[in-house]
Formats: sequence, C-alpha cells, structure tokens
Amino acid sequence: MTRRICILLLALLLLSGTALAATLTVPDVLTLTYPDNWEDYGADDRDDVKDEYYNLGFICGPGDSDLNVSIDLYYFPEFADLRLFELDDQAAQDYAGMLMEDYENASFLEIRRVGDHAIPFAILEIEDSYGPCYIAETLTNGWDLCISAYAYVDSHYDASRALTEDDLEVFLGIVDSIVPIVN
Repeated sequence: MTRRICILLLALLLLSGTALAATLTVPDVLTLTYPDNWEDYGADDRDDVKDEYYNLGFICGPGDSDLNVSIDLYYFPEFADLRLFELDDQAAQDYAGMLMEDYENASFLEIRRVGDHAIPFAILEIEDSYGPCYIAETLTNGWDLCISAYAYVDSHYDASRALTEDDLEVFLGIVDSIVPIVN
C-alpha cells in the first residue's frame, strides 16, 4: 500500500511539471535557487573592477530563447552607510524612483521583500538598447545587488525577445529564493 502511495505521489509530481531546484552559492554574499534544468555558467570576472563592480554569476534556461539571469554587484560610496532593509517602505520606494531615472524606459513593478530579513528589492521592467529586461535591485552598505533577466529570440543571440508573464514568474522565484550569507 505504501509503495502505491509513493508511486502515485511521484507520478503527480512528474505530471505537475514541478522541477527540483539547483543552488547557486556566491561565497560571503548569497545563495539562491534556480530551475534544476538550467545551466550555471559561473561568474565572469573579465570586467570586474576591484571594490567597484563584480559579476557574481550567470544562469540560464536550457533553450536558445529561454531566460538568462545575471547577478552583479556594484559599489556606490555615497551610499556606504545605507542599509535598505533597515529602512521603511517609503525609502524603498524612493530607491526604486532613483533607479527608474537611471534606466531607459523603466516601469516600476513592485517592492518585493525577500526572506527572513525582508530584504526589499525594487522590481523593474526596462527596455534598453539590448531589449526588454527584468531587474531586481537592493542596496546595503553601498553595495547594489542587481539581478537582471532577458531572453534571446534564437540561437544567434543577436536580438532579444519580448518577456512574458511566465518569464516574470521564474525571475521572481529566483529573487524570492535569495538568502544572504551573514558573517
């Protein structure tokens, strides 16, 4: 009887399309999860500038037109004493407004509080010279954590496609999974 129940539960999981999640760990910064069938291309440090900018990782779906997600860290010394997660919702809204001024054709989607620390991420949809993109950003001690997602039309990787509600759902799932590594 127990074996039949296990087989039935396994079949239901397979039919529901539920995928196990893979974990990306950025030492001393964060962990996050992403769909199990995605690729983790790791960090690309070719453009890193010490104490100014670091690429922390790049993950993407298995198909040529699937979502691509980059995780980046930028330092802004003028915000060295600011911890957005310690401030109220109005401060997070002000931060989102500042971001919208920095991006071309930006639309504010929401302030999303993530994890046990209720880290506020400004979620934006932008369109720039590379095409449409979802952005999630937060700030602590001058470090701006930026997660961006876009998708190509095909395997030529020279044109981006419009993003969908399904893309947004996957992106927000990744953002929601962020857990800071607190020393």
